[in-house]
Amino acid sequence: EDRKREDRVEERRLARVDKEQRMLRNLGGVAPHLIDRGQERLVPSPWFKRWRYRLWEVLPKNSPCSWDNPSLRSFCGGLWREAVEYTTRTADKTVKEALSFFYNEEAQQWRFIPSADLLLIMGDGLVTVTVLGIFLAPSYVEPTAPQSMNTLVNMAIPTF
Repeated sequence: EDRKREDRVEERRLARVDKEQRMLRNLGGVAPHLIDRGQERLVPSPWFKRWRYRLWEVLPKNSPCSWDNPSLRSFCGGLWREAVEYTTRTADKTVKEALSFFYNEEAQQWRFIPSADLLLIMGDGLVTVTVLGIFLAPSYVEPTAPQSMNTLVNMAIPTF
């Protein structure tokens, strides 16, 4: 009877691991070199760190920054162009179609750039977006990733 129970527990564990691996594949997976003692480690990319540091350099340190600030608009435009260029090179048809909603073919320009979203993603823990403008943290804060891919999966997939 104990053996049957152990088999059932092992079967459930394997089913859970299989489910987690399928979810990881759906979210892009994790490179094997980022696995540490059986747990995946998420590490911010050099690209992310570079843009995050540039955000720190662009925003004023002691006052809110308005959306019509030329350096902020240039930063958001450059970040968007680079992200779109990478996405159009590597993404599938569905993602490219989604990007087309943002682009005006006739005018050959972007209809909308989700600047607030870009700032909140790149500046997590570093910037605050309010009605008064964009505020910068008093000191530079290193980006922190979720502890593991499992934590990220649990954040991304709602549970009811």
